[in-house]
Amino acid sequence: MAVAFPASGFKSATFQNNLTAFLEQASLERIDKFAAKTRKAGVDLAEARDTADPAMITRFLMTLLDTKGKKINPRVLKKRVRDDVYWDNAELPWRRSSFWLALRVCVQRLFLLRLGAQNGRFLYKTLMCALMAQLLEDCLGNLSPESCNFLKTKLCRRLAKLEAEKQRCSTTFYNSFSTSVTAVETRCRELVSLAKNSFETNWRAFKAGIQTKIPPLPLSAQDGDLQFSLPNSASYLQQVLSECPVQSIHAIDQERCGSERGESAA
Repeated sequence: MAVAFPASGFKSATFQNNLTAFLEQASLERIDKFAAKTRKAGVDLAEARDTADPAMITRFLMTLLDTKGKKINPRVLKKRVRDDVYWDNAELPWRRSSFWLALRVCVQRLFLLRLGAQNGRFLYKTLMCALMAQLLEDCLGNLSPESCNFLKTKLCRRLAKLEAEKQRCSTTFYNSFSTSVTAVETRCRELVSLAKNSFETNWRAFKAGIQTKIPPLPLSAQDGDLQFSLPNSASYLQQVLSECPVQSIHAIDQERCGSERGESAA
């Protein structure tokens, strides 16, 4: 449901103050009638972690505005919300920003009313590419490479959508905005290349930091490497010599010498 409200009435300071006060109070107060319900122990309880029924706006507020305006049926906008809920032992889960969704819908609605369906959609896609490019430029070097790479992927996806929208918008409209669109596309591609080079530089630095440097082995041993001081083995060798009789040592030496002489005579 949508309502067309007169511009003269909307510009009234009293109306704007009352409207903003109503929206602020509706966003802060929890009304049990519009809250999501869950059944526990046979009793229906309000579930604060689930989304509330928007009837306070879509029915109550629209009905109030209808008294001074009129109902209209504008072109319906379809947005992929992708409402991911992250919750881990917390009172309230984390959700995607509803303000960001409302802001995108308002911008696209404005372009649609001013330029038409196809032309407004094309200009909206161009604006989103410019916004994503600026966000990527601000995040490089400040956020983790994983987050920046995710943002780069979203920007590339936006560029692909923009390329598809070129075929749908009118030639006259595209020619009037071709300079701006080309500048946005060029800037986006430059930032994508810059982000890619930054990721590769970080990856090379990471690999260089974890690699162990092994020096080359020498081709020959030095004289000092062939001599062993064995400072901790002296006591052990002395103990072995003290346990072995001296006569047996001489007998072993004589037997060894005799065997060597026999071999030389042969």
